[in-house]
Amino acid sequence: MALENLMSIPLSESESLKAVTTHTQHIQRISWVDVGKALAIIIIFFYHGIERLINQGFPCGTIEGRFLASFTIPFFFFLSGYVYRERKVGFKDFLLQRFNRLLVPLFFFNLLSLLILLAIRAWGIYLPVMELPGSISMKLAGLFLLGLPAFNGPTWFLTCLFSVQVLCFLVVRCTQSNHGLLTSIVGFSVLGFLIVPFLDHQYFFLKAVKYAWYIPTALTAIVFFQIGILSRRISFVRFFNSSGKVWMGLCLSMGIVVLTFNLNTSAYTGYWKMTYINHLNMGNYVFFYVTALSGILGMICLTLLIRLGKVMQFYGNNTLVLLGIDGFFYHYVNPSIGDYCLNHGQTIPWFFFLVVFIGIAIIQLAACYPLIRPIDKILKYITQSVSAVVFRLRKMNSCLASIK
Repeated sequence: MALENLMSIPLSESESLKAVTTHTQHIQRISWVDVGKALAIIIIFFYHGIERLINQGFPCGTIEGRFLASFTIPFFFFLSGYVYRERKVGFKDFLLQRFNRLLVPLFFFNLLSLLILLAIRAWGIYLPVMELPGSISMKLAGLFLLGLPAFNGPTWFLTCLFSVQVLCFLVVRCTQSNHGLLTSIVGFSVLGFLIVPFLDHQYFFLKAVKYAWYIPTALTAIVFFQIGILSRRISFVRFFNSSGKVWMGLCLSMGIVVLTFNLNTSAYTGYWKMTYINHLNMGNYVFFYVTALSGILGMICLTLLIRLGKVMQFYGNNTLVLLGIDGFFYHYVNPSIGDYCLNHGQTIPWFFFLVVFIGIAIIQLAACYPLIRPIDKILKYITQSVSAVVFRLRKMNSCLASIK
């Protein structure tokens, strides 16, 4: 079973170690969600390939990248919220569950990426590498203390999703009803934008606050996460019970995205010339949400039109692992491709450019295929080991308490 389906369970002294380390909860797969996750990860691979070109002002791919970036990450958070199950557990057990599911992969992929970086340096290989500034020791401290994906950029999503789910746990009492959940959605959407100007400075302290566990980003990301929860509660997808309604929803929503995404020009200033939630680069409040929510609706309709095959289900069921593997391409492969295009591809035809980079994304996804299961097994073993250690510590504390 994939790591994304491995559900860590609350621990108590009465549970056996075997139950703690091997128990999994069956989750009924939702076909359109698996299709949506597969489509989203394909898009992620594609625009991580063209990101460097867009930020350097390359003539091709800018419009396509901005279009996709305007709703893809919000769609990922929406899907995460849609499949999220609110369980009545204590805060410590909840943190252990989230640590196993999100932070263990975060640390694993970043440390593995660091090993690759050290190997490249040790062998003296000349290779353009996408690196954050700072020493390795400083970046390691940032990784473990602030959850910063210092060596595997795409895994920022895991840190942010962790913060989002902690926020959801803290406000769960206020969101039991749909009205309470809707109020929370509106409140967080406003709060997420109001905090941006206070963090839009280059002071080290403010930059640390801005990226610490991606909490400021989580204030916006939680909006889409909670919209996913609300959509599940009201069975939103049941409104699209005919192909005519699906096609109408797809055309209308994507039409709105086409009309609005490039109007959000304030999101295209500075180095990041696309909408980047993780850098709080969202631009205009109204255009950002209109475009993102329309894109989410369009993606839902598109997934309802696509039949789920075994390959797509496999990729959709393993997006967490794919996200981590994408980081290796993002740091160690895509920069070379980007530099080549910047130096030799200024006159490349637009259509040929898209075909090439779509092909690169497909090749990279195909290369991931044989790696998914071994990595998933390693992550599963680590999470089981963490649960076992916690169980033993709790049992030891219980014994000491009974002796006293």
